[in-house]
Amino acid sequence: MYGYPLNHFYDKKRLYVTNIQILKGSSANIKKYVNYLKKRKEIVNFEEITQNTFSFQIRLAKNYSYYRIIYNNEIFYPEPIIHKEGKETITVSSWDRKKLEKLMVNVQNNKNTLYFKLLHFKQNPLNKLYLLQVLPNLTANQFDIIKLAKEKGYWNYPKKISISKLAQNLNKSKSTVHETLRRAEAKLMDYYI
Repeated sequence: MYGYPLNHFYDKKRLYVTNIQILKGSSANIKKYVNYLKKRKEIVNFEEITQNTFSFQIRLAKNYSYYRIIYNNEIFYPEPIIHKEGKETITVSSWDRKKLEKLMVNVQNNKNTLYFKLLHFKQNPLNKLYLLQVLPNLTANQFDIIKLAKEKGYWNYPKKISISKLAQNLNKSKSTVHETLRRAEAKLMDYYI
């Protein structure tokens, strides 16, 4: 799962954060996670963007001082936050090194931090910056086919599955799967290039 904080604001000892998340995994697990989020009372607003991408606003009242340092206007996130196997990999930047030092100590000493490992703490040019865009509007059918193709290794080298086998897996004709895949690829190319 990839997450990216879009914005935040404070109101009466509460912090409101708007995030976007892009999930990986089976449709069933994605649906289960989305339902879990929707049931949380801290989630103020929720919007599905695509089958695996959504945005939500969360109200954080507990652990306020901790979040106040993380969501500081002098700190920004040049890359998405990666959530994998119960760990978060976070890349943060600031013009003020002291703000980053304070953030690092804050995260390391927080009661909710079970494991902390500093990978880098150095000055780098900002030559890689993630700019968020709304993802291309694939149809449900295009999304399902492109997702299965990715999972089955259609774009691997060498290919792990042919278009014919992919069509068999989907109980669709080879020409239908090929056309749907090409249309989805075209939308994605317009998005990335």
